[in-house]
Amino acid sequence: MNPATTPLDLGEAEVVVVTYELAGVRGDELLPAGLHQTIPTLLTITAWRAEGIDMLQLRLSCRAGFRARTLLVGGAVRGAFADELAEGWAYPERRADVGITRRYDRVRVDVVDGSRTVLSVGLDDPRPISPHDIQHIVGLNLGAINGGGKRLIQVEPHLEAMRAERGEPVVAAFDASWFGDARIAPVHPVAATIEVGHLMLPPPRFALRPDVPAWEGTETLAR
Repeated sequence: MNPATTPLDLGEAEVVVVTYELAGVRGDELLPAGLHQTIPTLLTITAWRAEGIDMLQLRLSCRAGFRARTLLVGGAVRGAFADELAEGWAYPERRADVGITRRYDRVRVDVVDGSRTVLSVGLDDPRPISPHDIQHIVGLNLGAINGGGKRLIQVEPHLEAMRAERGEPVVAAFDASWFGDARIAPVHPVAATIEVGHLMLPPPRFALRPDVPAWEGTETLAR
């Protein structure tokens, strides 16, 4: 991949985040050696619906040094910007139908591969909260930088949220094998939110080697 050097404006977007604790597997079994597990290990299921892109991301909570991060471990995407996001930010390349459905009493995110629903998550009984009550953790996406080998690309989407809601987390369908790792099982609900606002994706500033601690393997990317 060639890390992006200019920002990508995705316009008005809906962002859904559903968080669960994992069960049956330790975080250190799922993370590269350069990252540290959190206790408990959280799975955040994040969906974007924006201008030209619909994306689903599975992320594991972790630490890079002392800093909280989320590692991308699977996902699906469709839309005009799919190739650009994969090339410039190492976002998911796997294609599927990703959709967000909003009703007054619930929000659902569905990923459909052909005729099969491989994921259905969301929130019930959404209620308004302040957008300032929601914190988004910086992400790490694994990609092979041309000439430099595998790196964890630091991604920092910026959402200027106009409104937000919180509700009861729901997982109605989850095929972990489809996303590449059958050990990932969301069991204990933590939180679920939806935000609406302007989504901007700045170019990555840093990359980390996945095999050594962050204080040894952090590199600044050319701008």
